[in-house]
Amino acid sequence: MGVLTRMREVSPFIIGAGVIIFIGFMAFGDVPWTQITSGNNQNVIGIVNGTEIPYDEFLKRVQQMVDQQRQGKPDAEVDDAQIRQQVWDQMVQELLIKQEAERAGIAVSDEEMIDIMIDNPPDYLTQSFKDSTGAFDRKRYLQVITKPESIGEEIAKAQQQGRLDPSINPDSEVVKLKSQLLLIEKGIRESKVAENLQLALGLSNSVMSPTFVKQKYISENSVADMRYIVFDGNSVPDKDVAVTPQEVEAYYAKNKQYYKQKPVRKLKYLAFNIVPSKEDSANTRKKINTLSTSMQKVVTPEQKDSLYTYLSSVFPVNKVSFTGIQSLDPVRKAFILGRAPKDIVGPVNLSDGTYFFYIDSTRTGVNELASVAHILIRTNNNKDSAKTIANDVYKKLKGGADFAELARTMSQDPGSAQKGGVYEFFPKGRMVKPFEEASFNNPIGTLVPPVETEYGYHVIKVLDKSSDEIAYSEFKFTTSISTATKNKIRLEAKNAKQLLENGQNIDSLAKTLKRVASETPFFERSTPVLSSVALTDFAFSNDVNAVSEPRELKGFGVVVAQVSQVRTRGVKPIEDVTEEITAELKRVKRLDIVKKRAEALYAKIKGQPIDAALNADPSIEIRNVAQLKDNGNIPGYASDVSFTAQVFAKPSFNKVSEPIRGQSAYFIAQVNSLQKADEAKFATESKALYDQLSNQAKGSAYYRWFAKVKENAEIEDFRTKFYND
Repeated sequence: MGVLTRMREVSPFIIGAGVIIFIGFMAFGDVPWTQITSGNNQNVIGIVNGTEIPYDEFLKRVQQMVDQQRQGKPDAEVDDAQIRQQVWDQMVQELLIKQEAERAGIAVSDEEMIDIMIDNPPDYLTQSFKDSTGAFDRKRYLQVITKPESIGEEIAKAQQQGRLDPSINPDSEVVKLKSQLLLIEKGIRESKVAENLQLALGLSNSVMSPTFVKQKYISENSVADMRYIVFDGNSVPDKDVAVTPQEVEAYYAKNKQYYKQKPVRKLKYLAFNIVPSKEDSANTRKKINTLSTSMQKVVTPEQKDSLYTYLSSVFPVNKVSFTGIQSLDPVRKAFILGRAPKDIVGPVNLSDGTYFFYIDSTRTGVNELASVAHILIRTNNNKDSAKTIANDVYKKLKGGADFAELARTMSQDPGSAQKGGVYEFFPKGRMVKPFEEASFNNPIGTLVPPVETEYGYHVIKVLDKSSDEIAYSEFKFTTSISTATKNKIRLEAKNAKQLLENGQNIDSLAKTLKRVASETPFFERSTPVLSSVALTDFAFSNDVNAVSEPRELKGFGVVVAQVSQVRTRGVKPIEDVTEEITAELKRVKRLDIVKKRAEALYAKIKGQPIDAALNADPSIEIRNVAQLKDNGNIPGYASDVSFTAQVFAKPSFNKVSEPIRGQSAYFIAQVNSLQKADEAKFATESKALYDQLSNQAKGSAYYRWFAKVKENAEIEDFRTKFYND
């Protein structure tokens, strides 16, 4: 018996009346779910440890995420390649977690699912059942969840009353809803499995050693006041720490086991930017100049109308319906305010192109906008107190107090307080009813006594009103890239590919073409290099010097790439780590040099207070530190765990210590006082510290575990069969 069926049996209410249109009510971008059936789909975009990822399911998920982004930011450009990568990563993760949970015997029972869906539904489910105040209509929610057939009945009833499009099929909408509910159930179940798996992993990694907890307590609660002299290895000039190739080779031979690597690749590439040519720019300027000349010749409304009709037939037009003059963006408002119908304005150079505006029509008295300032006093469970404060504010304003200043200091509306309480021109229906009525039903200049809403008490001042509206059309001109220009760029890239295949060096070719040959860092098979899965696939499918087909990549233009380096699994070759080894050998040599300086000074002041160093060498700088902790942080210097550990392990009171070797410096220190942690308090505080350290371990254990699982997984990626980027 399915969970939804069992939920019906435990549903505690009788279905009531009320129209609920709940079609397509959920966006599943944040809900991890995978296709219910798999294995019989020939269009497979990937395989994870033998489990297929169907292409149609992948495509559905991508489209859902694209739709979500467009709903949130309709005018923003959508990066399809980035979204596909996000969906791929998400689906691979879901499969790996599902597989690992099954291996561990972790599952979610039907009883748990009923508890979640009926008694503790997640926010994304309840959101569609909340009113304007945020109150959750539990009865309606349970009606839809436990008896989705009721939606068909409500749709049919609404159609009979003429309140819903008659072309909507109630039965098909019920089928859609049931399908969505099943997917939601599946998604919640998978989320809960992942949560339980994460909890299990956290528990197994959160057991803390009592000795470790005590050491942590002591280091965090012990403090020292001290003075020190630092001999910084970074002060040694580079010329004094030369490293020979033989030294690098010897270090590498001794430590090569620490230089493991996965299969990686490097690419060198030429990028041919897709940008407008000089001819393209000239053509755009010509169009703008021609239109400007035509505008100067039209005088009568008929001529202007004729010009607009011609423009609309030749150029793309964006028609803007009636909009309140006061709500226009300031830039456009400056150019079209006061213009009469059929006027053509332009050219207007804005940040994103050159515009011409045609005034379609103007009107007034239809849709009123109001501009007000308000001071909000929230009730905070004490309505009488809030009302008293609001009345006091009102009296102060009636007595001549500055509204903006009182708003900044008294208003509890963070969205407007620092703007003097102002909400500029808004239409009816935007604000809660009492606020709206006070704003629109009082004349300009009125100071309205405190008005109660669900948010608290508002003292409102009506600043202005306007019902002037304008409808206009805009023509936008930007320099676009012509087909001829694109073809020329692509041909240049194709010719470069042929020259590289014929053996020409990519760096010399770049100089000839007056371009730059760039090189990627080493990248793994799972990394879309230059944000391109296809280019990564090319790199791992070919040997050194192989040349890719010209490929158009977002942000780069047309790219021709050549495999420059190939590394297989094993130990990194010495040439890849020479720079790293050289830096380490130089660090050690610098330390050896400053060690001699520290030892020379120590020999002169041994057994004496640290101030004696000034007599031995007046150029010495002695630094003071209060409340030093054994955590590596050294006020006045940098971070050095080795130094602070030795200061607390072997404190030298009121006299200089022997030179202490740090990570990149030597130190001479004198401890003036050291207050050790009160171990008597450890018994009472250890539990809290244990929990803190345990939670930290839980948080990181899951992510370390998953990284290892993914690294060891057999993942086959077929995305390049479906996409070319």
